[in-house]
Amino acid sequence: MKKHKQTPRLFGLPLERPSIYKGGITQEELEHMRDCEAREWIKRYKDKAKTIGATGASNWWQDHLTVMERIRGEFATLDLRRRMTEQQKKAKK
Repeated sequence: MKKHKQTPRLFGLPLERPSIYKGGITQEELEHMRDCEAREWIKRYKDKAKTIGATGASNWWQDHLTVMERIRGEFATLDLRRRMTEQQKKAKK
């Protein structure tokens, strides 16, 4: 019988969750995470446009959208694009 090595703990004991934690996240937390993701993709697009130009960034983004749609589905991809538009409008105000 093969013995498994125990991996050393690097940071001490793991943090415990509060006793009321049910293992899920609230709808409000989920919305916040999706809005953060939208802001992150906007930032990545702008950084890409600075390095390879607007046309290259647009092609890069279209390729990513195709992959996202295949992995996440059309609805989730459209939701991300909608959120990105909302975040851009908020930033302009």
